[in-house]
Amino acid sequence: MITTTPTLIHHFLENSAQQYAGKVALIHQGVRSTYADINAQANQLAQHLCHCGVTYNQRVALLLENS
Repeated sequence: MITTTPTLIHHFLENSAQQYAGKVALIHQGVRSTYADINAQANQLAQHLCHCGVTYNQRVALLLENS
């Protein structure tokens, strides 16, 4: 029997940033972002949320443009 550990989206992003740091992951309105760029921005957001008092296992709602 094979068991798998659930992979969360941030695990996918961190693994992709390590394996494909310089590869383009996203193109939005002509702006190209690499896996490393997106991972760095995700880490900045996490640090900001921590600075605002969000702690481990708290839920956070994000409102983003539909694209």
